[in-house]
Amino acid sequence: TEPLESTKTNHTTNTPGHTRENMSDEEEESLGFGGAEEEEEDVGGFGGADEDEEDDEDGFGESFDEEAEASGFGDAEEDEEVDEDGAGWGNADDGEAETTEMAPEPEHSASKAFDLFEAFGAKFFNKGASPKYSIEPLKSSLLKLKGGKEKDAIAMFTVVCQFMGITAVVGKGSLGAVPAVQAITRYGIQEEHLREELYCQLLKQMNGNPAGSSRARGTILFTLIIGTFPCSAKLLPIVDAFIREGPKGYTAYCNLILRRCIHNGTRMQPPCSLEFEAVKRKQIMRVRVITDLVTKAAVTARLDSASVMNEWVQEIGAKVGMKDTYGWSIYIDRFGRLESLRGAGIKGLHVMDVISKIDQKNKTDGKAAYLDISGQLSFRKELFAADHDSLKDPVGTHLMYNQIRAGIKAGIYVCKSQEYDELFAMVYYVDFVDAVDESKVIKFLEHWLPEDAKRAKSPKDRAPNVEKIHAKSEWSRKTFTRVQVQDLIVKFALKTWGKVNSFSSDGSMMLYPNGQTKAERKSIRRKSK
Repeated sequence: TEPLESTKTNHTTNTPGHTRENMSDEEEESLGFGGAEEEEEDVGGFGGADEDEEDDEDGFGESFDEEAEASGFGDAEEDEEVDEDGAGWGNADDGEAETTEMAPEPEHSASKAFDLFEAFGAKFFNKGASPKYSIEPLKSSLLKLKGGKEKDAIAMFTVVCQFMGITAVVGKGSLGAVPAVQAITRYGIQEEHLREELYCQLLKQMNGNPAGSSRARGTILFTLIIGTFPCSAKLLPIVDAFIREGPKGYTAYCNLILRRCIHNGTRMQPPCSLEFEAVKRKQIMRVRVITDLVTKAAVTARLDSASVMNEWVQEIGAKVGMKDTYGWSIYIDRFGRLESLRGAGIKGLHVMDVISKIDQKNKTDGKAAYLDISGQLSFRKELFAADHDSLKDPVGTHLMYNQIRAGIKAGIYVCKSQEYDELFAMVYYVDFVDAVDESKVIKFLEHWLPEDAKRAKSPKDRAPNVEKIHAKSEWSRKTFTRVQVQDLIVKFALKTWGKVNSFSSDGSMMLYPNGQTKAERKSIRRKSK
């Protein structure tokens, strides 16, 4: 099974609402998908003093050795030349890698982002609330909150400080790095009023923070937050300025994550361990998705915090050469249960939300810390239009055909005894056309018939009837093309197992399992906010 792959961003982008659908390789590279990997940048570049301060390296209950490096992430995978063409990262001599060591900035270095933030605080913060770094816990929220969320804001700030290693007063936390991030972001996911408060709390703790490793942790947290839910329009100019003035290696990456989050909307689950590792390395992951349920052929799809199902469907459909992606979905095998990522909206679910739920359950069940989703994602036809015509898209029809026969073999879709003979006569024709041989037919039926059908009537006993049907059927005598016969099999499936989807407004159909060994399948649906 292929492992997750990744590419690092290397170009600045500021393209609100830009999606990755139908993008050329050049456009993808300009937005940070692909291209050369950058050397890890110093993430302590958000200003602040160079004075000593209590920086607790183990502020949330476990060693965070990535912070040992000046960059906050450990060693870079390989040294890369600095991109001099419009990336906004300064100039470097050819053949030289940009250094990860940055000189300490003066205590009162100019920062438009923090000037804007302090002006924002003067206008919107509660009386007495400071927009500057502090080791003291909050006594009240920074912003005026509705619904008695003061206690939540105070508790949230404590976890933020613990994650950033600011623990001299608030004390160390008991959570590891990823659980701490999940606890922090869960506040904003569950309560919209706390999202702005969280952004402000993090900006406050970055404003004048004298410890490089603490700012490094803050950068990681900031990047995970902007990929989970966007800030308000009034805070967006400050966040944009903060990104522009931030760690050079993160400017393009954060711009991409923020814009995609704004376009695709708020997540429903907190970031998972895969995202945490990707953010530390400024990566866009590539994940293997099975496209053919018989051959197990697969393609890779790009995955970031904002990826939604419809993007994957369009990307995968283009890669395999499909003409029509209507009704295709991504499924995940979640603890032996197939779940669709279609959801209730047009875009489908956030892919990372589903992966995060698996990650959280793994942790709850005490399973391996490393989350491996290889081989669990598949591309399947879920909805069929009322006027579905398989002949219009041979590539899609072939994948549908293999999806159906794989389901029959697994006992998910059950036929009457005679129907198996008729059906597999057509399947045999698709595979071998006119090359009929009794021993070959028997071997073919041994492989493809479900176990119940073989117990009811052996492949050897079925073979003569299958050969007869093959010889006398119209599709054989008129030498139909493979796609035409595959179309007949799809029509048979819709007639036998198809039902109108109760959630559709266009009369689309779904195939419903009827076997005793039905696949555990459900569509994950949620109400759009």
